[in-house]
Amino acid sequence: DEIQAKKEALGATARTQRQDGRHQAISFLKSQLEADQEALGTLQHGEKGEAEKAGQVVAGERQAREGELARLKEERLERKHQYLLAALRKIRTKLHSLPAAHPA
Repeated sequence: DEIQAKKEALGATARTQRQDGRHQAISFLKSQLEADQEALGTLQHGEKGEAEKAGQVVAGERQAREGELARLKEERLERKHQYLLAALRKIRTKLHSLPAAHPA
């Protein structure tokens, strides 16, 4: 009987140790999972930040191109304006150089 009791006690102790080992393994895996999830969240946030930075760069480049285009259009309009003023001066000069019309 005493031997049987010792065997049962050892069996119970072994079961308890296995259960404790399982609980420790589960706790370890949970902590690893949480750490991995946190790292993934940080990575995704970092990627989002990178995407936002890239978006800002693209927006800045687009804005710069639009500004350059507006400047070129303004320069073209100014050249056209100067051309028209020069043409108007030529026409006035020719009109003043014509002989005065005498009514018949």
